[in-house]
Amino acid sequence: MTYRVVLVTTPQIGARWVRVDAQTLDIAYNYPDASKKVRLMIQRDSLSERLQVGDALTFHARIQELTNKETMTFDYARYMKIKGFSGQAFLNISRWQCESVPIYGVPLMLRARIFALKIRDKLVSLYKQANLSTESLALFPALTLGERSELDNEIKELYSDVGVSHVLALSGMHLSFLVAVFNLLLLRFCRRTISKLLGVGLILFFVWSYTFIAGLPASLVRASVMYSLMLLGSFLGREGFSLNSLCVSAVLMLTVSPMLLWDVGFRLSFLAMFGILWLYPRCVNHPVMQWRYTKWVVQSMLVSFSAQLFTIPLVAFVFGTFAPYSALATLVITPLTALLIYLMPALVLAVSTNILVVPVAFMIDSLVGMQNGVLRFFAKLPYSVINIDYSAWTLWAIYALLMVLLVKNELRLVVWMKCMLVAMIILFLTLVIS
Repeated sequence: MTYRVVLVTTPQIGARWVRVDAQTLDIAYNYPDASKKVRLMIQRDSLSERLQVGDALTFHARIQELTNKETMTFDYARYMKIKGFSGQAFLNISRWQCESVPIYGVPLMLRARIFALKIRDKLVSLYKQANLSTESLALFPALTLGERSELDNEIKELYSDVGVSHVLALSGMHLSFLVAVFNLLLLRFCRRTISKLLGVGLILFFVWSYTFIAGLPASLVRASVMYSLMLLGSFLGREGFSLNSLCVSAVLMLTVSPMLLWDVGFRLSFLAMFGILWLYPRCVNHPVMQWRYTKWVVQSMLVSFSAQLFTIPLVAFVFGTFAPYSALATLVITPLTALLIYLMPALVLAVSTNILVVPVAFMIDSLVGMQNGVLRFFAKLPYSVINIDYSAWTLWAIYALLMVLLVKNELRLVVWMKCMLVAMIILFLTLVIS
């Protein structure tokens, strides 16, 4: 069939093909999967290499169903369908051409997203003008803008093996660094009601602009919704960060896009935040947490442990691996990631004004080298990656056991011990049966 599409991601140039995701606009025949996304594999040539996000194409091809390779353990086809993809198409040189699409032919939200992604591409082009090292040019856009097209498999596997892939996926950790700066520069000096309202409005504008530029990943949208609720709550004199705001964020996101419930990133993001909100407040008043010489380190370790306590079972179930040093590696590289994010506006300003470009680029290259060096050290440690395989019933039993452990102070000792015994028996049975 003949399809008209608009490109919604930055094309990734390979050895023979240019891979890009596109949104179908209309087609020549009635097709049930119209207005969905398709993954295009375009034969590489001088024209396909110049494609950019927002370009419109007309192509004549068959959209094939997404399938898994025989060597795959991860259900790639199901994952892509949850993401809204109807299939993929392979296009040789003669089967496609660029064309102009009237602005009214593209939905409003899609237009806004394309506009934001074009801004991201311009920022990435500024990064390239700074003459960063190859390693930095691949990692820095991923850490600051969510642009991962330049990441090679070696870096992805390194972060995956150490269990810190969440650092590459923009989330609340990345947004918290920026919000801290906004609070310091804006809300700190807002004393009156009107000035506070203007300050909150500006921060919300910056937060959601950054979320759009990053491509609206589920983890970052969740963080933006929660920060929005937190800012509005603080303006009204109420607590913003709570389990209630986490539930409100989930309801809002699932109302807009119900298929997010099956998205692994969505579930991991909410599980991590649930662990932090549930476990951290119950331990923060411990005397060890208040000792000034170890306060920051212990609290950082507690946040990392609280987040990963609930995400590790799901990660092990979905990907079949467990990284024992994940919490410690996260603790080490988090300050480096924060410094890299803070250097993002410095690099953009330096390249735009052609002032201090070399020192800023040197600092970014040094930090990226240190971060990857630390991860390579953890990856070489014994048992850095442990392969695990268990059923979905075992996964549910593990989470049931975790919940029983966490409600110890909410139940009588006898009732809690009975619940623990039942949960352990169920977990043992699921392990034996599976």
